[in-house]
Amino acid sequence: MILSQIYDNCISKSCIGNILFSESYDVVVAGLGTAGSIAAITAAKNNLKTLGVERFNCMGGTITAGGVSGYYFGGRGGLYEEIDRISDSYQGSVYTNIRNKNIDAKKYALEQEALREGVDIRLESVIIGVYLKANKVQGIKLLSNGKVCNISCRIIIDCTGDAEICKMAGAALRRGRDGDAKVMPFTSVKNFVDADTIERTNFDMGRVEQSDVEALSSAIVKSGAHYNEAYYTDGKHNLLGIMPLLGLREGNRIVGKATLGLKDYLQGKQTDRPVFYGYADVDKHGIDNAFESETMIDWFVACNLGALNISVPVPFEVMIPKGLDGILAAGRCMSFDHDMLSCVRMARDMQKSGEVAATAAYLAITRNIALEDVSYEQLASILRKTGCLNDENNRGIRFDSPRKGFEIEDVYWLKGADEVKAGLDSDCPGVALWSCKLLGEDIKPHLISWMSSKSVKLRKHSAMALALTDSVEGLPILRDMIVERDLTMLQDCRKNNQMRGYIAIYLVGKLCDKDIADELIDIITNPNEQNRDIYKTEKGFKNILYQYLSFATTSLVRIANSNKSLRPKIVAALKNAFDDEMYIERLYTGSRWGCDYLVSADLKTYALNEVKKLQRGK
Repeated sequence: MILSQIYDNCISKSCIGNILFSESYDVVVAGLGTAGSIAAITAAKNNLKTLGVERFNCMGGTITAGGVSGYYFGGRGGLYEEIDRISDSYQGSVYTNIRNKNIDAKKYALEQEALREGVDIRLESVIIGVYLKANKVQGIKLLSNGKVCNISCRIIIDCTGDAEICKMAGAALRRGRDGDAKVMPFTSVKNFVDADTIERTNFDMGRVEQSDVEALSSAIVKSGAHYNEAYYTDGKHNLLGIMPLLGLREGNRIVGKATLGLKDYLQGKQTDRPVFYGYADVDKHGIDNAFESETMIDWFVACNLGALNISVPVPFEVMIPKGLDGILAAGRCMSFDHDMLSCVRMARDMQKSGEVAATAAYLAITRNIALEDVSYEQLASILRKTGCLNDENNRGIRFDSPRKGFEIEDVYWLKGADEVKAGLDSDCPGVALWSCKLLGEDIKPHLISWMSSKSVKLRKHSAMALALTDSVEGLPILRDMIVERDLTMLQDCRKNNQMRGYIAIYLVGKLCDKDIADELIDIITNPNEQNRDIYKTEKGFKNILYQYLSFATTSLVRIANSNKSLRPKIVAALKNAFDDEMYIERLYTGSRWGCDYLVSADLKTYALNEVKKLQRGK
């Protein structure tokens, strides 16, 4: 027997021979948050002896203690809806009637249902070790109420959000986006009284390495101290309280038997064996778009499709950590890439993942087979009966809105030149732009001819489409868009619309255009850039200026890497722009904490690190 533990963020494994377990369970659910609560209840409903371990003092996690009480998209159907009906029945009677959902009613409903089904709940407890034979989980070492005990189990479901138990067992992990490992910003939820209604709001507060105790503690304290004074001192909103649990959107993710990525999805590589369907827009949060993956920037920025919803079939294999048996991951630590996680992380879908994991555990235990050998047909059959796997959630790609009164429109990629042309010659060219990316060489002759059009929209959007297909014919038009600081906002989104000027900067960088280098250098080094009219409407943090600076910087780095003769000039420009505090002073005059300031500091760090690489010739 091997005991695997974590000391100073490093895995420590020791051979200990046979161990005497004081208790035995079929399933241990680690973390009773959004996914874990449903996993524990589902396991117990299937007559599995179930232990639920939670370090906090209640069930529900982000959707209760974190205060994220409403739903933003996600798929309908499954056990969570039954729990919601129970919770809703308490509102206005036992609990105060609150817009969205009363988080205390949800806590109570989860805990009562878990107890009714026979879940053994250990709150304010933490797993400090995992017992293994070879690569198969045998049990856990648990710290609870000041005591340490050894508990055997047949399967662990890791719902910790950060794959803490999978990591402890030796699973390979990923974190954040590929380029710099940065995660999505976390949110802090505040409750307030608006007239006679209790409401909530949340602010993106920054990023945190949540495995670092000091960093996490600091983020909690600063989030609690930070609130929008203009909002809460307007005489209409009275602050009630700040939720004690941060709304962490991303942390560690397992390397699974399969990995679900946005690039593959958008290329049509989708599983035909789903266990549930995710459904949302690419809700990535954060404004540092220039540092995302090429796929994400193409989709979210260049094509302005950030508010287009996609239905994502999720395979069971994303829950199985590669190389381990007897353990599953559910919740946001499943095997997604960073881009896809921004879509498949909604509360409805995370609750579904808990139901899937527990149902798979039931099949593996009752049939005495490994988790990876669970029959998809049997698993899908059960999930369809409960509604967790609901084929009505397979809604393709759509323009949708979480608010009532907005029309829902199905989206199809364009095939013919006439419909592509009509799309490009509009304020909403996003679908046409992405269609051009898919059509590639077949649409290229048309795009070249349309660049001679009298229509400004068709001309410029055709140049953008050519760049998306890695063609250089549109570069002269893109350069003109940069020089004029084209301030036109595309209108495809209900939120986060992108500006043509910095889209053009991204695209010339994508094509490594050396002829635009001097103009990009002027953007980042000329102190008068901030005085242009396009930035004057912004108060506090100047987001549009940040977009121009960040995309100009990343494009210059690309150009320098592909054009050795330009490296000295670009290196000098980057040092000139970012060597002192004047860069941040141009952007930001407010409190030096929060998302805006952090991404500003990150850009400076990125630029100076790239200077070092370029000087080394790498």
